[in-house]
Amino acid sequence: NELQKQKEVSRGNGRKIGVELTHYTHTGNPTASGKMPQAGRTIACNFLPLNSRVRINGNVYTVEDTGGMTGNVIDIFVDSEKEAIQKGRIHTTVEVL
Repeated sequence: NELQKQKEVSRGNGRKIGVELTHYTHTGNPTASGKMPQAGRTIACNFLPLNSRVRINGNVYTVEDTGGMTGNVIDIFVDSEKEAIQKGRIHTTVEVL
């Protein structure tokens, strides 16, 4: 059943997946989960359910938003446009918790 499948995906069981990391910043709007985004916590992702937790470079983030990305892309919330541009796009492996 679909709900069970989503729960299994959101648990992750420590599986590692290759992703492209991008970065975004303030829009003035709450995330898809209804929370205001916070640097160091919020990520946007379309291939994992909301509230999934992901370890990226030793830091744990929560999927609180969605966006227009396709494929294995995770968009990390940062505090400024300058920071988003500086961090750019990165191909790496992340751990789904």
